[in-house]
Amino acid sequence: MAQQPLAYVFEVDEHFTVEQRAVQKITQNIQGTEQIITNDISGILDFTVKSVNNDQIELSMMFTDLVMKMSSNLMGTLMDINANDTSDESMETKIFNSILNKPFTLIMQKNGKITSVSGGKELVDLIVNKLDLPDENTKALISETLLNSYGSNALAESFTQMTYYLPDTAVKSTENAQWKNQYTGKLSATTTWTLLDAQSDSWKIEGKAPVVINTNENGVTMNLEGNQSTIINGNKGSWLFQDITVEQEATGSSVMPQLGDQKIPTNITSTITYNRIK
Repeated sequence: MAQQPLAYVFEVDEHFTVEQRAVQKITQNIQGTEQIITNDISGILDFTVKSVNNDQIELSMMFTDLVMKMSSNLMGTLMDINANDTSDESMETKIFNSILNKPFTLIMQKNGKITSVSGGKELVDLIVNKLDLPDENTKALISETLLNSYGSNALAESFTQMTYYLPDTAVKSTENAQWKNQYTGKLSATTTWTLLDAQSDSWKIEGKAPVVINTNENGVTMNLEGNQSTIINGNKGSWLFQDITVEQEATGSSVMPQLGDQKIPTNITSTITYNRIK
């Protein structure tokens, strides 16, 4: 069988909707006390194909739902936000409600690598300016926090993890075909992908990767290393996934400003799922 590109095949105005959920458990040993923080984040993402050419695809994307929960084994519930709950007058809910139904533009290569996202900075500025904030320092702090998750660079990193699983060069679309790709950012990974199943109308791809996590948010730094495994199922037509499951585990240390330079033993386990619901 001749080598051929495994690449996304879309038509202009094609539309799909993805349900995403990420459950992350952060375990830290702080001066002999075990603290476990659990983050449970889910959302609905709407995509529309705006243009297609030989090299790339332009997509319009927006969040239509966001739910965020954070809890601690020591302190109980720390955050419980449903962005669609308009009866909740808290600042956090107002912030995330402002994110809903605001379009971003994604430019994606046909192998799924995101080359740019526009609209993130403009959205963050809009949210911050709509809030009744007391001073410029508070505005700057909230803006920085939002940019870490919803700025254009952060969104490009996040979406690349969802879409970039196809090869950079042509390969045989037969079972056990392999290729590698790499992405960098807060999470860096070089993934070896294997086409496990290649039926006439469906496929399954497995990814295995060592990962490095380096973050610095609100003065808290984390440096960890570990492994990631991914299973993707889809249909042959467009090579777009039907569902994705990502399992991660990484171990290392974190540093908090209130504890000086003390390195805190840290372990993170995560399960991330993406399911096409339309």
